[in-house]
Formats: sequence, structure tokens, C-alpha cells
Amino acid sequence: MSLKARLRVAVAVLMSAMVLVLSVLYISGYLKSSFTHTHKVATSIADQLAASIGDDLRNAAMRAEPVPAGTEEVRKFWLNTVDTSTVVRASVERTIAHWDLLWEVFITDPSGTIRMSSVPSRAGSMQSAAPDLSEWTRRSVVENFREVYIDHDNMEVLRSLRIPGDPSPLLTIHVVVSSLFLRNELQSGLKTLAFIALACLVVSVILAIILPTFLLSPLERLSQSLDLMTTGDLVAKPVQTPESREFAAVYSKLNVLGQKVEGVREHANQLRGNVEQLLDRLEQAVVMVDASGQLAMAGNSAGRLLGYEPSELIGKDVDEVFPPTTEIGAMILAAVHRGQIVRDRPAILKGRGQNTQVSVSVQPLLRGDPGRPMGAVITMRDVGSRGEVAARLGIAARLAALGQLTHGVAHEIKNPLNSIRLHVEVLRTRLEEPAPEVDVIANEISRLDRVVKTFLDFNRPVEPHLGSLDANEVIAGIAKLVSLDANAHAVEIHLRPASRAAVFQGDVDLLKQAVLNVVMNAVEAMPQGGALSLETWVGGGQVDIVVSDTGPGISPEMRSKIFDLYFSTKPNGSGIGLAMAYRLVQLQDGKIEVSSEPGSGSTFRFSFPEATSNPSHADNEFSRGQRA
Repeated sequence: MSLKARLRVAVAVLMSAMVLVLSVLYISGYLKSSFTHTHKVATSIADQLAASIGDDLRNAAMRAEPVPAGTEEVRKFWLNTVDTSTVVRASVERTIAHWDLLWEVFITDPSGTIRMSSVPSRAGSMQSAAPDLSEWTRRSVVENFREVYIDHDNMEVLRSLRIPGDPSPLLTIHVVVSSLFLRNELQSGLKTLAFIALACLVVSVILAIILPTFLLSPLERLSQSLDLMTTGDLVAKPVQTPESREFAAVYSKLNVLGQKVEGVREHANQLRGNVEQLLDRLEQAVVMVDASGQLAMAGNSAGRLLGYEPSELIGKDVDEVFPPTTEIGAMILAAVHRGQIVRDRPAILKGRGQNTQVSVSVQPLLRGDPGRPMGAVITMRDVGSRGEVAARLGIAARLAALGQLTHGVAHEIKNPLNSIRLHVEVLRTRLEEPAPEVDVIANEISRLDRVVKTFLDFNRPVEPHLGSLDANEVIAGIAKLVSLDANAHAVEIHLRPASRAAVFQGDVDLLKQAVLNVVMNAVEAMPQGGALSLETWVGGGQVDIVVSDTGPGISPEMRSKIFDLYFSTKPNGSGIGLAMAYRLVQLQDGKIEVSSEPGSGSTFRFSFPEATSNPSHADNEFSRGQRA
């Protein structure tokens, strides 16, 4: 579907949805107002009629000769008066003529017999039950609409008349409202609202057809230039058009971008060649696996160790080179598929009829697309190799060179992005009409800039300084640090340290940074207040730090993505905090597990191997501050 067609569909759907929502709201408000008005008028009429008939009966009793004495005589007099009084009948007839929605007005005695009715033929018959109109104030608009338009039930308002001194009602006045009359009265208003809604829908369709033609004609030529760039003609020539200078400036910047992209492409090819040469010269066997699970690069050392030519390894599935039935294959596949870091794990590599004792490391490669790792680097070191010492001496210099190349590529991309962003903003200010496509370009440029910055920050080497830590002191320090933010969000902190020292080997600054990322996320997830629990557990050779909250929880589909780089559920979240926490914990030989259900809060568990010696006071000090 073309951009113009998608825009037409989007405008039509958006405006139609707005029209439908507003129409439903207006109709609902109209019905609610009509039902409320009907109830108020019927109640007022019933009150006035009850007061009028009560006064008529009391005045008739006072004028009677002789005046009825005693409750029983008064009861008989009132019943007889209701049956025969022309004054009472006149009050009933005036009431039925006062309002068009009334179906009938009648008076019943305690046995339910109709003593007087606006329909004379019903006098002497038994009353038929009807819904009480006062129920309308407690029911929804939908229920009242169904009763009027589907059930067709008449409704009534009841008022009782009592003899002075007698608590039980003697007469009951029934004011019956006709659902048919009410439906006819509502019909004209609903027809008007329906006509307005239909007219708005027609206007939205017309706008959906017209607007894209005016908005996208300049951008279609811009799209043609982008197509030239995607087909290999990176330097696209500006199209001579009568449009304003803003689009000409965009074409010019696209040319600059094409030149920069070509430079970056050449630089990337050179970088790949340098990486391949570096892999060939390494004494260690290094294999790079892409996101699809296939080997993308391999050095000569890896070929010799695995029994293949390096070119034969390219394109093979990782489970073909490292069968999952072997110990080393199961370990590597689990690390690659789960994105876990493995460091210097001893294993036996079977190949060429002999077994080689190796030390295996797996480093996952992450990128900004949540849930899609970029691959992994598998390093195998022959433990008995004579070149082990030489390899260790040269590895730092080679990795530094690789880091410089990566840094250069990032800056080559960042500089043209800043220039393009500036001119897109100039273009936005000069457009006469808002152009969503320009917003898309600006947003994508900002996203690419964040990706480059985060790539540089996230891949900066971190060297943990391990020492003996007491998890009880760690959570106490964290609780003190977040107390102000917790109070501002009305979050109550519960501190539950273990009954004995929870000692493990870790870096206090990195651990504080990792746990604080999780704790601050928990506090921000409870804007209306809640409870935050910090606990420590010791047992089974393991020390756990448990962070629990009473927030909205995490859905199952989100739990598998929360540790992915750039994935965030917050509107302004960077998607780095939990990914960084995951990395920092792994650097300390720990792990993070999360359990959560929507509406039931979340629990994050940090697990570390328990230390065998007592912690020193110097190592347990928690006040060194967060590492920059």
C-alpha cells in the first residue's frame, strides 16, 4: 500500500473514530438528560397530585355532616369520597392532560383495587404491576434505553396517602409514564444527532481523499531521491521543482548524507577486513555468530582448533559446529540463545580424533532492536598452548585498536545526522501545513543519534573491583538513598535483612548502580503510592537480594524483553537501565531473575555465590559513591 493510500486510510479511520466516539457520547448524554428530565417531571407531577388529593380529602372530611370520627370512619369516608368525588376526578383528569408522556393516573386501596382512574373502565379492577420510575436514577443509560426501546414497559411513580394517626397507607396514587410516548419524543432528537454524525463521516472521507494529495506531492519527489540512494546511486541530484527552498535544502542534505553513507560503507568494509586480519593473527580461537545463529567470521586459530578451513566455517549453523549433544556445545548454545555471558569455562573440545582441553568464553553482542540480539563472540583458548602468555600480552592492544575503529565509525555517522536534524527543523518551521512525514524523518534521526551515543556508552569497558560485601549493609544503604524519592511518591519502604551476614564477592559501586536501577523503576511504577520491599536471603551457597513492589506488574510478553537494550515501557525511557543492570550483575558472576503478574506487582531477585570468609569493614563500606 502506498504512503498516500496509508495516509488516506489513517485520516479516514482517525476522523471516523472521532466522529463515532463523539456521536456515542452526545447520544448517551442526550438520552441521560432526557431520562433524568422525565423522572424529575413525573416525580413533580406525582407530588403535586398527591398534595392536591390529600387536601381535597381532608377538606371534604371537615365539611361533612356529621364529621367522621375515629380512624375507621375516616377510612370509609376517604374511600367513598375517592369513588364519588368529582373534585378528585377533576384533579386526576387535569394531571393526565398536563403532560403528553402520561399513559394513566389511577388510585388504589390497600387491596390493590383501582378506586379511580383516568381510564373510567378500569375502575374496580385490580392494578397491574409496572416498573418503578425511580429505578432510572440507579441504572445505566443502556438499561433504560433497552427498557424503552426493546422491553416497551410503562413505568410509574407511586405516592401514598395516609390518615392522620394511621402509619399504614390507605390510598396509593399511580402516575404511569408511557414508554411509547417517551420513545416518540426521543426519536426526533436521535434523528438529528444521527444526521450530524453521518454528515461528519462524509466530511472525514472527503478530507481523507483531498489532504494526502496536497501534503504528499512534494514528498513524493523526495521519496524518488531516496529510492535512488537505496538502489546504489548514493549522490542523488536535486529535483528542479517550483516548491519552496526548504525542500531544495533537504535534497542538498540528502546528497551530503549519501556521500557520508558511502564513506561509512567503505570504512565498514575496511573495518571488516581489519577484524578478519586480527582474527587470523590471534592465538586464541575466535568465532563470531550472527543473529540467525550462523558463523559470520572465524580466524585461522579457530579453523585449526575445530578442524576446518576458516572459509568452510562461514555460514555454518552454530549447532553444526558445536553439537548440542556435547558438553561444550550445550554450554555454548545455551549462552548464545539466551544472550548470557560465559567467562573462562573449562570444557573438552572433540575433533580430529583427539580431545583438547579449552577455556571457553561467550560474549553476546547487543543492539537497539528489543528482543533481537546481534549475535555473539565465542572465544576458545587452548589451556596447554605455549602461546597463551603471548596472546594475553597482545590482546589489550588489539582490542583497543578495534575500539578506536568502532568509535570512528560512530562519529562518522553522528556528524551528518546532526546536520540533517538541523535542516529538518528549519524545514518544519517553514512548512505551511503540518507534514507527518517530516516528523517521522526527525524522529528517526533522533533515534539513530541515541543509538550511536548509547552504543559508545554501553560498550565502554568496565573493570569490576571485587571485594567482600554484606548484602544486609547494601540494601540498608540503598533504602537510605531512595528514601526521599519514595516519600515523594508515597511509597513505603520495608527493609528485611537476613538474620545473619549475607557475604559475597562483588563491586559495591557496580552493585549499587544495578540495584538502584531496579529500585527506581519500582518507585516510578507506583505514582499513586505503594510498598517497596528490600530483602536479603542466604542459603544453599547463594546470597539473594530481592526487590519487590506493589505496582501494576509486568505482562508475560513484556517480561522476556525488559533486559533488552533500548526496550522501555515508559514514555520517556531510554531502555538502558535494566540492560545495564543485567550486564553489571553478570560482571560480578551474578544473575537476575524476575517474576511478575499484571496487577500483582513485580519481584527482581539478584543472586550471587556466597563467600566463605568474613567481610572486612573496608570492603563493606557503602559510601564510596557511584562510579562515573
